[in-house]
Amino acid sequence: MAGSGAPPDKAIILGHPSYVWGYGQERRLALIRRYASLENRTILDVGCGLGMYVRAFRRFSQDVFGVDIDADKLIEAHQELPNLYAATAESLPFPAAPLGWSCRTR
Repeated sequence: MAGSGAPPDKAIILGHPSYVWGYGQERRLALIRRYASLENRTILDVGCGLGMYVRAFRRFSQDVFGVDIDADKLIEAHQELPNLYAATAESLPFPAAPLGWSCRTR
């Protein structure tokens, strides 16, 4: 709370959304698919957090990568998902090569 002297919650500082994959996210994925082909593409999710969209994109391609600035979330997500990296969008840890599709999911 403002003025309480307590440090702000990390989730608030980093802008984390709900961690529940729900109807809203499925609708957003359907909207993405309406305008972009995801099948067998190289996909980058910038701000991947716990990797919920990375997991969903892997339904369409195995060449899916995620980057996020929150190392704790990446450690948790990396237990189940490959190709996750701690990085900012301005300093991606990949060679300069075209991506099939990139997404900022938050």
